[in-house]
Parts: sequence; C-alpha cells; structure tokens
Amino acid sequence: MAITLLQSATGYTVGTTLSVSLPTGTTTGRVIITIENDSSSSSVGLTSSPSGGGATWVSYNPYGTLNWASGNFSVPQIYEGYNVTNGTTTFTFTMNADSPYGTSVTIMEFSGLASSTSSAMDVKNGTFGPNTPSLTPTQPNELWIAQLTVDGPGINGSLSSPSNGFTAVTTTAAYNNQQYATAYYVSSDSAAHSTGWTNSGSLTTSNSAAAIIAFKSANPGTFYIDAYASASSSPNTTGYNGTITSSTLTTSNANDVIVVYIAWEYPSNQSGTIASVTATGLTFQRRSSYYNSGMANGGTQSQEIWWAIATSTFTGTITATFSSAAVDDAVMQVLAVQGPNTTAPWDANSSFPAKLAYNTGSGTISTNTSSTMILGFWGTPGYSNSTAPYPTTPTAGFSTYQSVANTGGQWFEYGYTGYGIASSVQTSATWGWNSWGNGFGTPAGNSSYTILDALTSIAQTTTVNSNFLAFC
Repeated sequence: MAITLLQSATGYTVGTTLSVSLPTGTTTGRVIITIENDSSSSSVGLTSSPSGGGATWVSYNPYGTLNWASGNFSVPQIYEGYNVTNGTTTFTFTMNADSPYGTSVTIMEFSGLASSTSSAMDVKNGTFGPNTPSLTPTQPNELWIAQLTVDGPGINGSLSSPSNGFTAVTTTAAYNNQQYATAYYVSSDSAAHSTGWTNSGSLTTSNSAAAIIAFKSANPGTFYIDAYASASSSPNTTGYNGTITSSTLTTSNANDVIVVYIAWEYPSNQSGTIASVTATGLTFQRRSSYYNSGMANGGTQSQEIWWAIATSTFTGTITATFSSAAVDDAVMQVLAVQGPNTTAPWDANSSFPAKLAYNTGSGTISTNTSSTMILGFWGTPGYSNSTAPYPTTPTAGFSTYQSVANTGGQWFEYGYTGYGIASSVQTSATWGWNSWGNGFGTPAGNSSYTILDALTSIAQTTTVNSNFLAFC
C-alpha cells in the first residue's frame, strides 16, 4: 500500500484546551500525525499527549537541545498516534497556560506507514532558519513531514509554497505574531530530502526555524538499510596495533547481510591486513581489499570489506583485528542490509568488486541481475578537518549515506559510504561520486580510494567469489 494522506484538519485556540475534528472517522490500521505550535515559554506547550481514538502516542522533538533565539518563538511538538480505533473524528489537546498568542494544531491521517502497532519514525532534525536540514533515510519510500515556524519580526506577506516537491498542508497561524507552515512529501527513493520556504521579507536564523521528520513505509522496496553502526574513537592513537570495535548494531529483521567497511592508514610505508572480523553468532568473510602505497603524506593506507549473514535479528558489536604493523588511525562502518539473496548476496558480474583508480570517486560497472543495491565505499587520510577532501555530487540514483572520521593519530582517516538501487541490469553504467568538497578539485597524491560493489536480491547460478582480492 502506498503512503497516502487521507485527510487533515487544523484548529487554533487562545485557551488551554483545543479539540480538532477530522472530516470523517479514522480507519483502523492508519496512523495519525499531529503538529502543535505555540508561543509558550515552557519547554513544551502540551501538558500531555493528545487524547482521542484510543491511540498510543509517541512524541518527537526534531530540534533536540537547540535554544530558541526569542521568547516568542513557538515550541513545536510532533506526535505520532498508532492503534487508532475505527471511526474516531475528534482529538483533544491540553496546553500550558503561558502561551500569549495561542496554540495551533494540525492533524493528518496517513495510510501505508510501516506499522499501525508501533512507531514508524525513522530520522528527524531541526535547525534555525527557513530551510530544513537535509536528511538521508535508512530505507526508500518514506513519508517526510516538514514544519516551519516564523516569529513576528520575520512575518512579511504570505509564505511561498514549500520547495523540492513538498506539498503544503492547511495550517492555522496563531495570532499575528506567529506564522506556521506544514508540508509533506512521499519519496520513491532512498536519497536525502529537505525543503524550505520564503516570503516577501527576510527569513533568517533569528526569526524562523524549520524541522523535518521521516516515517517508514510499510513497503520500502526490495532493499533498505535495516541498521547502522560505526567506530572512530579507536585506535585513535599513534603506534596502535590491535583491534577496532563498532558501536552496538541492533537489527529489526532476520536475514540481513551485515557489511563491514574498515579504512586505516600508517604514517610510514608499512602494510597490513585485517586478520579477522568477529561478532557473536556471525561468521564473516572478506569480500575485498584495497592497498594504497602512494599517499601524499608519505604514508600508506588500506580498506577492506567483510560480510556475514545474520539469520536472526542481531544486537551486538563487531570487532576487526589488524594483522600487523602500527596503525596510525582507523574508521569502521557497518551496514545491515535487508533484501539481498542470502545464498549468494553479491552480484557475480566480473566488474565487482570495482576498485577504482586513485582519486576517482565514480566508475563504470555492469551487473548480471536486474535488482541490485549498488554500494560505494570511499576513504582518505587528511591533515586536518578543514583540509581533508570528501566526496560530493553523487551520480544519478546514488546518494551518500554516512561518514565517519578519526582525528586522533599523526594523520586523520575518513570513510564514506553511499548506495543506490538499480531495478534493471546495469551495462557500463556510472555510479559513485563525481567531485570533491573542501576546495579540492582532486585530492593530493594517491590519497583517496573508492570501491564499488553490488548486492542482489536474485538467485544466481554463478558462484560468487569471496576470496581475498588485493590491489597494490
């Protein structure tokens, strides 16, 4: 079932209680999302969760610990209600008594979200200014809700339509010192999304704030990232020789393919490999290795990719053990991918793993199967946070997923992961990153390296080669 906005309603009051009614009764199995705005000086405007329909409510604060720039700023609260009973029309909100300009509430009923019995929230964030942060979801086909609050000094004429394909939802602005906007978007991909607004005046970080939150679909598609973990604080020291352990990985599904990416560097011309990757209940295999001996700083670096099948849900850490040499610093990323064929998860085309030329972020690959997740792994050392290059401008259908940095050794180490979904056989297709950030046209020396690979959901008769693949 596709995600669909079925109905919405809005209301406003200067009192402490507000009841808002939808045009028709709710349907069992649907999800209610409410957004409340007020000018309360309290940390939150509502004194309790909304009531109505027997729903179970979860509250979200996309703004985290941000401090509002003005006492007149609204304090938005977003609630998700599930287990809603059939036929409910009215929902009631109880507010603090210290909101001088009143309270505005918007209610929306959606179908097609991940669960009617538990929270479907995926990612959220908020910031000052009229543009929301850009967020990358953990799976495709999600519902995005965006909210804008404008304080009195920023109000100048009507707000524009939201950008980037978002659709406005009718809201009620409280009094004449606040201006609110709500919008939604249903994505068909797993790329990062954001939106923003303008008006006839100047919306700034001192008179407006915007938040965005994504909810998971009941039908995310063939592939999605079920869970993620990383490590960057260890080894984090010069002369290190030992292990690096991820943060706790907690998956929601059985039969995930656990993909582990480790990138590390040495301050001098040394070499070494990953001797093993271990986790309780998982058996890892090395997928690929890439050894770089021509870094601009005179050192060497490597990256390796390992994988395992988690036949049941998994909670735990993953540890990689270095075979030899004094590692300067290292990073690790762990992706738990739902959707690949668990007998032979890697596309067997001979172009994989595609180890690109140094300082090349994108490359040409081909697949044997018509349903693949193209994965990209990119790493580089750096001299400081301000000068290290990073990959930008993903190719069509590809997006950066996560990054991790280790800044504790003689040099620094950075690792990036990205992915895209291909629903047809790829023939000499270009995937990856097209350019570099931080002012680099091309990273100096042989100092960055990229591996492209592909997971497949389709059974293959060709045996996947999981042997040690070295490049030097």
